[in-house]
Amino acid sequence: IRKLNESYVSKLDYTITAGAKTITGSFEGTQKELTAYIDLNSNLRDIAALEKIHVVIKDNTGRIVSNTDIPLVQLPE
Repeated sequence: IRKLNESYVSKLDYTITAGAKTITGSFEGTQKELTAYIDLNSNLRDIAALEKIHVVIKDNTGRIVSNTDIPLVQLPE
């Protein structure tokens, strides 16, 4: 979720890199609040020993809003 976007932001696109797999898509909503739902469980099911995902979010002008690594932690069963 990204809230209170700048007046010129009408769209946000994301790219998630997890190992050799890349997932792309767009946030939906309005300038007030844009939201994206991503099913990482299904999308990353076949990737073993994944320690982090890299996420890049760009606005409709190509400006990078976020560029970060997110560490993944295995939960005990």
